[in-house]
Amino acid sequence: MAPKRQISKVQIQEDDKQADEASEQSNAHEATEPPQTEMSESVQATEITATTSNSTKKRYGASREKLWLDILETFKVSKKLKKGVLKSASAKWRQFKTNLNRKFVKPNLGQKKKLRNPPNQYAFVGKEAWKKFVAQRITDDWKSLSEQQSNRVRKRKYPHRMSRKGYIGLLEEEQKKGNLKPGEKPDRSIMWKKARKGKDGEVVDPELVEVYDKIDTLLEKQSKGEFSPCGSEDVLTKALETPEHSGRVRGVGSFVTPSMFFNLPTGKRCRITKAELLARDRERDAELEKAKQEMERTRQEMERTKEEMVQALKAMGLTNIPSPKLSEMASCGQKVASPSVVKDLDQLLVDDDDCVPIKPIPPENKGP
Repeated sequence: MAPKRQISKVQIQEDDKQADEASEQSNAHEATEPPQTEMSESVQATEITATTSNSTKKRYGASREKLWLDILETFKVSKKLKKGVLKSASAKWRQFKTNLNRKFVKPNLGQKKKLRNPPNQYAFVGKEAWKKFVAQRITDDWKSLSEQQSNRVRKRKYPHRMSRKGYIGLLEEEQKKGNLKPGEKPDRSIMWKKARKGKDGEVVDPELVEVYDKIDTLLEKQSKGEFSPCGSEDVLTKALETPEHSGRVRGVGSFVTPSMFFNLPTGKRCRITKAELLARDRERDAELEKAKQEMERTRQEMERTKEEMVQALKAMGLTNIPSPKLSEMASCGQKVASPSVVKDLDQLLVDDDDCVPIKPIPPENKGP
């Protein structure tokens, strides 16, 4: 019996670069040939008979457990990695079916003879399973679904330029170049930027320049403590102004879920959309306008109160009531005196002619 191969979490992610990155780089239904793995024919036959199934959870339950047991017999893998390993197998399984459809069904549409039997290299599929598979792929419903997925891929605004190496390969490459220290985990926005640059590090898409500037600005604010990320509401999400996908995380690679990466339960994860950002701005503007209106009402009430006091004093027979002047230089500014007050002070001044000079008393003459 051949020795078991050791599998780590990193190896699983590296092995899955092709499944994840190929789907981002090209048409969702134009995946590349999946990598060959050591697997028993019994598991292959069991899985291939479910070629026409669309629901993994409903139809693959027993097969998944059988596949997991077969993996344990072939590889040394921790049980903690069961979920990740089966996700990897599921991705390769979907890619394998895409490969069959792209290479052997689409080119031979209308040629019943060529579609009658499975390809020679995939004879283990079996004639019955192959017939069901072909029948499903040539229906109008399937063609419509395929077109929908293709349109989704075309709408991707910022495709990466990493080829098949994925984010893990890109991280290793940057470490070898000395751009990153060994073991360093940069912000995912940094890796997202690097994944969309050309071989020489140039920005190939002019539309990316604005996004890069936003990322750099937010990273600087984060370093100064002026911006604090909250769950998935981090630098990359704010720069792209689109919410994070519920099943994957941009800028990190395959099979990393939001709950794993952001370390937050689903119900408490902070997510923000462009509409929410605009709503926050409108709310802040409304609060400022409300504060201005409140200040204006307060000023008007003070004016009315002052006028009422003046009228009350006049009713009591008091006249020549000075009106306080408000300085534009705040409380520490120079006070402006009322003209009426200045006039009253002038009346108190004493003329020099009204003053009688006082002569000093002569000293007593005490004699010799």
